[in-house]
Order: sequence, then structure tokens, then C-alpha cells
Amino acid sequence: MSRAGAALIASFALFACDRCGGSGVAELLGRDGTVERSTAAAATTWEIAPVGQRFELGDAVRTGDASTAQLRVGARGGVRMQPRTVLRFLGERPEAPSAVRLETGEVELDSAEDLVFETERGSVTLQAGARVRARTGDAARVEVIAGRVVFEEDGVARTAEAGDAVVLAVGRVVFEDDSTFGAPPEPAVEPTPTEAVAAVEAPVAVEEAVEEDEPIEASDPGTPGVQVTPSPERAHVTIPAGESPVIHDASAPTAVRIDFGAACPGRGIVTIRAGRRPVRYAGEGGAIVTIPTGRARYAIDCAEGNDPRGGTITVRRDDGSSRLDPVPPRNVVDTDGRTYDVLYQNALPILTVRWRESGSGNALLHVASNGRERTVAASSGRVELRSGELSEGTHRLWFTSSGRTSPQTTLRIRFDNAAPAASLREPGRAASLAPGQAVRVAGVVLDGFEVRAEGEPLAIDAQMRFAGEVRVPTTTDALAVRFSHPRRGVHYYLRRVAAR
Repeated sequence: MSRAGAALIASFALFACDRCGGSGVAELLGRDGTVERSTAAAATTWEIAPVGQRFELGDAVRTGDASTAQLRVGARGGVRMQPRTVLRFLGERPEAPSAVRLETGEVELDSAEDLVFETERGSVTLQAGARVRARTGDAARVEVIAGRVVFEEDGVARTAEAGDAVVLAVGRVVFEDDSTFGAPPEPAVEPTPTEAVAAVEAPVAVEEAVEEDEPIEASDPGTPGVQVTPSPERAHVTIPAGESPVIHDASAPTAVRIDFGAACPGRGIVTIRAGRRPVRYAGEGGAIVTIPTGRARYAIDCAEGNDPRGGTITVRRDDGSSRLDPVPPRNVVDTDGRTYDVLYQNALPILTVRWRESGSGNALLHVASNGRERTVAASSGRVELRSGELSEGTHRLWFTSSGRTSPQTTLRIRFDNAAPAASLREPGRAASLAPGQAVRVAGVVLDGFEVRAEGEPLAIDAQMRFAGEVRVPTTTDALAVRFSHPRRGVHYYLRRVAAR
């Protein structure tokens, strides 16, 4: 899979649909704007595709600027293509199921039967009845709208549900739990008195088989009766108690030191919930805990003083070098009574809003946002809104024309929480860092973020580039670059220190 654009491959059982006939695997049900087709025999030649066009294995379909298409794929599957999107229907191996590959752009898919997105090193399976939105890029992204998606990460089957996202990074499949990014921390997970003070499970004997998420525990000498897991000797990054960061670490799992702060100067117990049962760590003034990829909740119980606030830690296995999208996304929204979710990264989207049944006369687009309503003149029931004309948030859209009114449509514009907050160019992932070494830290960050490397602020220029020189830490085993935003939370990008 190339770094410039990770293609998605959706494997279907592509049975000939009732109206496709013959060996057809898909049919164009509707189009708006320019929709073209190429055949397996002439893959580089494109011609206009009319409604009703049938597609054979090896054919491709693409949409032009501000153009959309709706297709039936297989017996009951549906695909909605956004502008500048290319789909190709594959049948390369006789022994394998046929497939649909999203080569570029964005689609929304409904899976009446199980559907598989394949990458070079893993797969993402949509269960029957699921609906997802998928798009390509430096790291292709699959957002679950309805139903469930099952995928494999580090040899373990995991499930993503509505509201979750899966990122198909270069050669990897990564679960992106974005609920903590840009949202207030969840309430702390308070250990029960039994959990915090007394042993709730017998120690696991060394000779017994231990499951991956059930580490061996021992009695904490500082808190009699409490069973704790030995901490790693050194941490990769330190966070203050109560912070809920996203940590980008290409070599995760990550050792995180949670600093208890002045409210808990003595010994404390940290309870981590990321698997089937809680795992506890102990320490004086702080504790080093191991966080796997995914999301973990933590709570702190102090022997003396006040218990600091807990939070969540999300670890993503990536090197933080993904390219930031420099241009606003383009999306088409129909006033058909549905709810549309449009995600953006660096710039708010360019939107084409249309009413298919408006006719040829003039119309007015009504936009209701934050308790206010405004109108925009529309020619033939179509309006293009520039990037920034609609802000982040929820909007209601509808048209009126000659006494007729379109259905009201809800549009939700959201920051893409699975998108990178920054691109860390220096030091590179392969850099050999030695403790105390002076290194240059440089990259690009999204607007509104502050950047610090090992506590030192880094200047950001008008092009959102940051750069500075810092010392590789001697007390932790990774150089940490911290990106913080008042509404979108905190990200740490790590570069591991060479083995000591």
C-alpha cells in the first residue's frame, strides 16, 4: 500500500443483481454531474456512464468535481460516491471473492451481507446491516455509522461500533477511539473499597498459564492486602493526573508515568481498565503503567491526601508523520430529510447543497444555525457554500421554491478526531536518539494547537510550521512532543530513545 494514498478493497460476494443481468456486478442507479466509466479492456479510457449502466469485473466508475453517484453492488449492497471518487470492480483471482476497490475519494456503503476491507496486512469486516463511510488518504479511514465492524489488531479480534472509526494506516489496521479527543474527560473510574484496600483476586502462580490481559500480580508492600502489577522500570512519557491524552507511539504498548501531583504526595494505587478486568499499579508520588493500543480508563486512590482526578489514555500505534490534508474536503448534501455528517481536518468543507425536485426555477436555500436563520439564492435548486461559510456544529437545511418546500436535512460538521493533529517531520522515526543529545524538532500543526517538546515551547510560524532544538530526556525513554488545544485535547507524539 503506497503512502501517498492507501486504497481500500471491499470484498463482496458480488452476485449478479436482479436488474444487472448477465455477469454484471453493479449498476448505476442515480447520478448528478459527471459520472464516467472505464472498462477492463481500456482501463485508461473514460466515457460518460448513463443511469442504468452495468459494470463488469475489471470496470471502474468515477465522479467529477461536485458530482455524485449511487450504485447497487451485488445483490443488495449500496454505494454512494462523493465527488472526485474512483471505484474499480475486481476479479483478479478465480479462487477469491470478487471485490470493489476504492482507489481515491469518499464513499458511503451499506452492507446487506458481510463485507471486507482488505489491506496488505489486515482486514476490516463489516457485519451484515452495517453502514460505513470510507475515504482514502495518507491513512484511509472507515467510520462506522451503523452496525458493527470487526477487525484484527496485533492478532486480536476487536469490534468497532457506531461512532467509532478504524484507520487503515500504511500496512496496519488501527482502532481510533476518538471520543476523548475534543471532549471533556470521562468521570474517573473510582475503585470500590474492596478493590482499593483489600485483595479481590488471589495472586496468579508463576507456573500457571497467564492470559495476555491478566498480568501476574504481587502484594504491594506499601499497601498491605492490595495486589498490584509490577511497573515498567522506566516510562516513555509523563502526564499529570486528570489529563486524558492521545499518545502516538510507533512502538506501542507505551509505559506512561501518571504524576499524582501535590494533592497526593505519598503512595497511590492506579487502577487501569482496558481489558476484561482491572489492572493495578502502585507508586510514590506517581506510578508507571503500561497502556496497550486503544483506550484505557484510569483512576487513582491515595493512601493519604485527596484522590486526584482520573481520566482516559488513548494509545495509537503510528509515528506521527502522516501528511496533513492541505485542502478543504468537498461534499454534496441533498435536502432529502436525512442526517449528514461531514468531517474536516485542516479546513472547513466546501459544500454543494441541492434539491433534486426543485425544477428549473429559482429557489431559496434556508440555513438554520445556532437559533438563527438565513437564506441563500439558489439557481435550479443548487448552492455551493465556500469553505468556512458553515461553521463547525449542527445546521438545518431546506429549500423553498414557488410555494413548495423540500424536506429539512440535518448537517453536522465535525472536526475529524481520527485525523492527525500534527505531522512530526524531525526527528524521524528511524532516528537514533541518545539521552542528553541535542536534536531538532520540526513539523506542521493544525491551527489552534500549542506545541511543546519536553516542556519547552516551540514557535509556530504563519504557515503553521514549528521548529526548535531540545535535549533528549535522560529520565524517560522517549522524546515527547506535546500538542494541546483548548477544545480538541492533548496529543503526545513520541520518538523512542535508543536502547540503553
